[in-house]
Amino acid sequence: MFKILFYCSQELNGSFTELRKIIEKEISSDHIDIIKKFHTLSKKLKDVNNQYNIAILTACNMEELNCLHAWKDCLIHMDIILIVPKNDKKALIYGRELYPRYITEIGRNYGYLNHILHNLIQRSKTREI
Repeated sequence: MFKILFYCSQELNGSFTELRKIIEKEISSDHIDIIKKFHTLSKKLKDVNNQYNIAILTACNMEELNCLHAWKDCLIHMDIILIVPKNDKKALIYGRELYPRYITEIGRNYGYLNHILHNLIQRSKTREI
């Protein structure tokens, strides 16, 4: 079954609603696990039985980016969309080093995010058949 892991920090409440709408435009909420606490994300990622196809992760600061780097082995089988703070060039550069394929900034170019998500969902569904 197709599943998306969506982590959006509580610090980003304004962006959360907007991001959730984009995701739910592409796939029903039954297929999305929404997490707002970083320690809950840690538990989900470290669970060896996690069956997520796509992870949409927001990293509000360098500490969260470092943790995501430490959990890279847990994320290896998923397509990752990483969202970093707007105008934080250090986070953007580091994020690109960690997950170079799909990265965008909070509040910027959600059309790009929508396009990426649509393509990843279609590709993952095709793989399941």
